[in-house]
Amino acid sequence: MKQNMKRIEWIDFVKFVAIFYMVWAHYGAPRIIYWYVQSFHMPLFFFVSGYLFNNSNCSFKKYTVKKVKSLIIPYLLFGLINYVFWIILVRINLFKTNDNLFDPIKYLLTINTTTHLPIANALWFLTCLFIVEIIFFILVKHIKDNNITLSMVLILFSLIGYFYPLITNIRLYWGIDVACTAIVFYGFGYLFKKNKNKNIINCFYKPKIYTIILLFVISITFELLNGHVALMIITYNNYFYYYISAFASIFMYMMISIYLYNIRFISNLKVYKIFLYIGKNTISILAFNQLLIVVLFKITKTIPININVKEIINSTLIIVVLIPISYFLNKYCPIIVGKSKVNNNKLRQ
Repeated sequence: MKQNMKRIEWIDFVKFVAIFYMVWAHYGAPRIIYWYVQSFHMPLFFFVSGYLFNNSNCSFKKYTVKKVKSLIIPYLLFGLINYVFWIILVRINLFKTNDNLFDPIKYLLTINTTTHLPIANALWFLTCLFIVEIIFFILVKHIKDNNITLSMVLILFSLIGYFYPLITNIRLYWGIDVACTAIVFYGFGYLFKKNKNKNIINCFYKPKIYTIILLFVISITFELLNGHVALMIITYNNYFYYYISAFASIFMYMMISIYLYNIRFISNLKVYKIFLYIGKNTISILAFNQLLIVVLFKITKTIPININVKEIINSTLIIVVLIPISYFLNKYCPIIVGKSKVNNNKLRQ
């Protein structure tokens, strides 16, 4: 098995896991699960994005234009689409709000890390990722291959990101304040890919069950010690506990994904290939999951079933519904999902 293919597929599976956790948390997972998910799922997305970072020696202008097309244009288009649906839901009394008609647009263009993007709150990730990638591009251009210097700069960013909310409660446009912490995970994802240490490579690409269990214990322990944290609202509590818990979970899910991929019986399953497809197309789920949550919650509200079971079933159903929508957007409206040309990204047969 080729290493490049292995890396691509474990990344897709990791993204699938992260997006499922995100939908489940948005729908209303039990508090213990919700707190656990919040401790790592967005850092995991940034870590994976950093792992995939590739400037291909292009100019700053070319790179910025590329990221505007892949992140900012989808952000604005998805935001406007959700805004139209929000108006409809408010008018037919499926969604109650104290916001005036133009508040969502105002916050879409300014401070989007609050609750004022009522059915598209998760879109903050796209603008924050854009900021992170532009800053990181500049860092790599200047620091080049000096990994120690880059690591020190990332630690500096982690301190800025941690102390900023302790100094002021002023939120910054498009998640700039969040980006100070997000870039830490992004940067170390990039450094992880560049790592050439054979022991570390073998540890991750030939994972052992006991290592996975140890990481799980570490992540849960420090998550419980730290309490509720959330990247979007820049709440981290204890600096060391936050990063230990987040990185332990990130490495654990990486190892689980690689471990499963190495089991041929599992990696050949049709359902596994569906998971990979979902992982490759998370942007549509990111954009529309909260809209579907509002609708599905109203539809299933009176169904007599255990609330925790209902949350898992409905979270799964939301992702299933969004698979054909994602396929449609990829094939017929690629600009909405940040692609410049038609993408026939079909489920592998």
